[in-house]
Amino acid sequence: MITTSRRQLQVRDDLDRFLENKQYPFVRYADDFVISVKTLKEGQRIMQEVTDFLRPLKLPINEEKSQIVRQSQLTFLGYSFRGRFLYDRVREKLALT
Repeated sequence: MITTSRRQLQVRDDLDRFLENKQYPFVRYADDFVISVKTLKEGQRIMQEVTDFLRPLKLPINEEKSQIVRQSQLTFLGYSFRGRFLYDRVREKLALT
């Protein structure tokens, strides 16, 4: 059984508030999240801000999994986003509404 500690929940809430206060569009599931940006430069700046926010909490960003990509190249939690369509793990096309 996997349990989530109060500290983990508090950190997630703090990160959500940090991103909301900055007015960054994001989606998070557990400890995985995506922040939507318009440019590579903006993505690099925001990644550094999030890294700096998490550092004092001793929560490093996984550099192997973290990346700045075009929306058309985004895969999140096993789903691939391609234009107006979403594909699941077995490449079934799902319409975005």
